[in-house]
Amino acid sequence: MRVSPYGYDYKDGQLLINEEEAKYVHLIYNWYIYDKLTIREIGNRLYQLGARPKRSNTWNQTSISRILSSEIYIGRYYYNRRQRKRVQGEKTATGNKKYMYSFRDPADWICVKVPAIIDEATFELAEKQRNKNKTYAGGNRKYPFLLRSMIKCAKCGRTWQSTTYSGRMDKITGERKKYLHYRCPNQYPRKYGSNVERSHRKT
Repeated sequence: MRVSPYGYDYKDGQLLINEEEAKYVHLIYNWYIYDKLTIREIGNRLYQLGARPKRSNTWNQTSISRILSSEIYIGRYYYNRRQRKRVQGEKTATGNKKYMYSFRDPADWICVKVPAIIDEATFELAEKQRNKNKTYAGGNRKYPFLLRSMIKCAKCGRTWQSTTYSGRMDKITGERKKYLHYRCPNQYPRKYGSNVERSHRKT
């Protein structure tokens, strides 16, 4: 591995627990499971506490989600998961050989035992919370967004997202009206920290 996973150090061919980082791994799981914080809230809280990833100064959604879903934190590291294949006749932007990566069949994976940072019960609770969040997220495919994928942000150039928000509850029907709108993805960027620039454009 090029860089050891967050919470671990690679030394003499072994993964060893980095106690300082492991402390934040525990906090991430507790915030997610018991405090019901979103990934964004967890990222901002980590930044405020001075915790930093190994290869960056800012947290992002992918790195936090990986901590909450990787079996390495319950002591199982899978080797030989990916394979690469040369793309004939193509090169990267820097002129190097280009490769495509894919996952091997799980039967070909090699499980290596490593020191666990969290227990399996906690890991399962995080998985249940993740599945629950996916269910509630639902998506907005049922709403007619006529300009989906057609509007771009004048500030950063990214394609705007289509989403909804709930208004006040109707006192007679007890239902909340859904309002449809578009917003720049950088209004709520997937990187977290004070130096991450946000766009406040929406309509």
